[in-house]
Amino acid sequence: MSVKHMLILPRYTTKGPSSRIRIYPYLPYLRKAGFKCDVHPFFDDDYINALFKGKPKNIPSVLKSYFHRLSVALKSKRYDLVWLQYELLPWLPYWVENIFLRGKTKLIIDYDDAVFHRYDHHRLSIIRGVLGNKIDRLMHSAEVVLKHRE
Repeated sequence: MSVKHMLILPRYTTKGPSSRIRIYPYLPYLRKAGFKCDVHPFFDDDYINALFKGKPKNIPSVLKSYFHRLSVALKSKRYDLVWLQYELLPWLPYWVENIFLRGKTKLIIDYDDAVFHRYDHHRLSIIRGVLGNKIDRLMHSAEVVLKHRE
């Protein structure tokens, strides 16, 4: 069996509960099964620490997260599989993500709880209008969708 190269894009580092439970425990098993796994969380530990302390979002830190994710996304077609937690680029429309995710690479998307309703049930109609079908379209473009329930 040839080694499969997997890009894993969790929302958070191991400090984020959803990523810590949904993504990171599987890495040893994937590696043992012969996958080469490159893991690039969207938000770093500083963002999560501030979030847990109730501090306001640090805009430069968030922008840094977007730039890092874009730089990783530009290389996503080099992988056999992309495992994505939630979405590639939060709060950006589907067509932007589709630029990076379409093609030969197989996509696995992981959702827990009802986070996939972040946009289509949003209180602002402009968000519902621009982003309301984003998650549905992402799920439709994926080879596999993992939906966890509590």
